[in-house]
Amino acid sequence: MSDVRKLPTSKSKLRAALLRLIKSSDDAEQAEYLRNAYLLLAEFQPDVGSQVIEIDSIQERSDVSEEAARIAKQVDACMRWQTLVLDESGKLAADLTKLPVSSPR
Repeated sequence: MSDVRKLPTSKSKLRAALLRLIKSSDDAEQAEYLRNAYLLLAEFQPDVGSQVIEIDSIQERSDVSEEAARIAKQVDACMRWQTLVLDESGKLAADLTKLPVSSPR
């Protein structure tokens, strides 16, 4: 997850632009990419801050407990935002179900 301030413009403007592009696309593959980009907007939330919230892969370290603590801290950070992301993902997906599906050229 990232902060909405990392987006090039407001999320509402991006949503509107992506919906317009999806509606006007006559290319099914392009429309699918745009739909995925639209859903990805849920990953941008206010007040996340400057760091990206994610869970890194496990790294080989000599101290397993140190690695476990690092991953646990990342999981905690992700879980704090997960409810917001899932809620918004559902709303964005509902928006997309209202749009016509593009047929292949």
